[in-house]
Amino acid sequence: MNIRRFFITYKKHFLTALFLLSCITPSHAVSLSTHKIHLDQKKRHYDFIIHNKDKFKQKCKLYLKPITFNKDNASRLLTDGEIPLNSADPLLLFSPKKFTLEIGKPQSVKFKLRIKRKTKAQEYRSYVAVDCEKVNEDTETFADNGDNMRVSPKLIHNIPIVARVGSPNYKLSFSNLSINKNKLTVNLNKTGIYSTYGELKFIDKDSNKIVGKAVLIKMPIEAKSKLITLQLSDKQKESGLQLTYQESNQYLQPKKIAIDIN
Repeated sequence: MNIRRFFITYKKHFLTALFLLSCITPSHAVSLSTHKIHLDQKKRHYDFIIHNKDKFKQKCKLYLKPITFNKDNASRLLTDGEIPLNSADPLLLFSPKKFTLEIGKPQSVKFKLRIKRKTKAQEYRSYVAVDCEKVNEDTETFADNGDNMRVSPKLIHNIPIVARVGSPNYKLSFSNLSINKNKLTVNLNKTGIYSTYGELKFIDKDSNKIVGKAVLIKMPIEAKSKLITLQLSDKQKESGLQLTYQESNQYLQPKKIAIDIN
């Protein structure tokens, strides 16, 4: 095996693993006002709030990360200067990029979507990394300019940014719906080059009771269909039911689809 190719492959897998770990590992040091930023033509500005919950000051920096997804919603951190075709990086402005979080105080980072005349109407995507580490003042004097500060191990949050330009042109639908005792399976289908995030509910229309629910359903731009399984509260009757999918209200024009089971 080519040794150089082996180390390049190893480096890519190692960086991807670090990226995924930073996405899913919780942090008790800082809290964030949101875990997804949505921007569009009518909502071009967003104030992202970071709050220091630790007993030490935090030295933070924010920067954009190039990532891509496959149709199964698996992410991959790109290396060697690769940039996704649908990257939102050229459309984004944010400030400040470096700051110190005071104990118990929030810091606002202002994001702006910059749409130029020749910007193609579609959905763009980026990730902003929130990279913070503790400043231990007991062992070293704190300086306002950030120098001579001793820091401890850090945790990086990766926050997705979805930026839509133009009117979204995509459709959602259900297929292959099946109910077996207390389990429901269904395919959620999507056309067009847009993502969708939302929740699925299975409702007894007679009592208006939710008998099954799936939250945090995510389909990136690349995904065309997603198989969803719901565990139902009881064995269900065969009529008077409704299945609905509602997109997140953070979208400019959130879509909703429903199917009745009569």
